[in-house]
Amino acid sequence: MWNLIQIKNSSIIINATNIGRRSSGIGIYTLNLLKEIACKKSNLKFIVYLNKSCAEEIQKIQFPEHITLKWVSSAISPDNLFKGHLLRLLYSNYLSLKHPKSLMVVTSQLEACFFRSRQVITVHDIIPLLFKQHHKKQYYYFRYLLKMALKKARKIITPSNHTRMMLQKYYNVAEDKIHTIPNGTQRFNENGSARVSKVEEKFILYVGRLCPMKNVTSLLKAFYLLHDKIPHRLIICGDGKDYLAEAVRDGELSRPEFENERVDIVGYVSDATIFDLYKKASLFIFPSFAEGFGLPPLESMSLGCPVVTSHTESLPEVCGDAAYYIDPYDINTISEGIYQVLMDKSLRNNLIRKGYKRAALFSWQKSADAHLKVIQETISPYPGKVIHLSQPVYPLPHLSNKVAVD
Repeated sequence: MWNLIQIKNSSIIINATNIGRRSSGIGIYTLNLLKEIACKKSNLKFIVYLNKSCAEEIQKIQFPEHITLKWVSSAISPDNLFKGHLLRLLYSNYLSLKHPKSLMVVTSQLEACFFRSRQVITVHDIIPLLFKQHHKKQYYYFRYLLKMALKKARKIITPSNHTRMMLQKYYNVAEDKIHTIPNGTQRFNENGSARVSKVEEKFILYVGRLCPMKNVTSLLKAFYLLHDKIPHRLIICGDGKDYLAEAVRDGELSRPEFENERVDIVGYVSDATIFDLYKKASLFIFPSFAEGFGLPPLESMSLGCPVVTSHTESLPEVCGDAAYYIDPYDINTISEGIYQVLMDKSLRNNLIRKGYKRAALFSWQKSADAHLKVIQETISPYPGKVIHLSQPVYPLPHLSNKVAVD
């Protein structure tokens, strides 16, 4: 059994190699945890592994002496898509062998260590297992390999109760092994961000990847139904325009819907531009089929932008009564939801007001504190005892499936 001196002298390994040059989703989660952990005093020693593609972003953080950074090849960056994911998985298991006596903190289910019990894994979602038709490359990993890793892991962290229930249902994970810790809302830097987007017209905003699960084709169809009813443009931010071009070739999306002159597909944009767009948008639309958490709706709420989003998976749990909910499988309800929020001033003001309150419930500081508590409980020689924690774990915000109307 470890004693307290051994715990203090033992390094905890954080695999943060999923942060890329263009951070999104899981990379944003890992980056924000590192920012908060770097601000906290601790008796614990950390070794953080990073790939070189994220150096510019990481260099903005001042790490204390008890956190050591280790840089590895950018070949394992998520910027390299499937190849990067595969190499990162292999590298994570190499780290497991390199540090056999240390606790491994794995910030994504895509880097799970298969034969190791001394690890804490964050599982953001199990979407590839639930939607095999859209994730043929990842399905078998989630079906077999991840199941093996979760069975061995000492602790599992997940951002929502919905994902927690999915882990229990599909992997039969013990309830006391899973810790639900919601994500926070990203802190945008307002300095120099004014008029970055140079958009003066009224517009609707979408931020996220362009892929089947995000349901962007239905969004384009719904917007096309509205093009003669509203003056707004539709701005779509995120990588994956090739997917939409393929949808046109496959007949899933018509050319007029894709080439609509009032649709701007702008690709990846900086945080400063995203901040500006959230502040200026008439509403934020997020018709995703499935999410393990759903950061973009919360980010838009935090900046006073009303949200229209799906009533599926974890989104009602996260957004509570501060969003207008639509059925992502029904194009007419998507267009009706957009139109209703744009035209009803009272509803818009209600969503904005509730959105500010909802977003304020989530912070990366509280999330990081809760993560540290799980880590400390995992390495403690005394079950249920914690070495040090500045803040208690906070409860998940109120859950609601209701449309936010007075």
